[in-house]
Amino acid sequence: RLLHFAYGRRYGLVGKNGVGKTTLLKAIASMEIEGFPRHHRVLHVRQEVAHVPKASPATSGGDGNAENGFAPTPETDEMSVLQSVIESDVERTSLITEEKEILARLEKEGGGDAGVILSSMLSKQFYRAS
Repeated sequence: RLLHFAYGRRYGLVGKNGVGKTTLLKAIASMEIEGFPRHHRVLHVRQEVAHVPKASPATSGGDGNAENGFAPTPETDEMSVLQSVIESDVERTSLITEEKEILARLEKEGGGDAGVILSSMLSKQFYRAS
């Protein structure tokens, strides 16, 4: 069988347990598949959807599970698969963080030359994000 991937598209792999999804992804990620373009980026999303803490002992300095950063509590929500995929996009997350920093500096420093420079930086962020 032959797989065709289009550059710039995102794909998800869904199937029953044991059909070889993980094996295929590992082969793609390690470039073991002949003809797979080296310029394509392969991202893996964990199989078990994580819990997102609203408030937990670990995040508030209590007796939480330090291994995973928080202890599940009745207040935790299940992260949607879509949210998990979005949060796995490291570049997007980085751009959002940088945007927030630039906006905070722009608000603090106001107009003038600094404002022009920061506005230019913000425009570049929007361009990179698109």
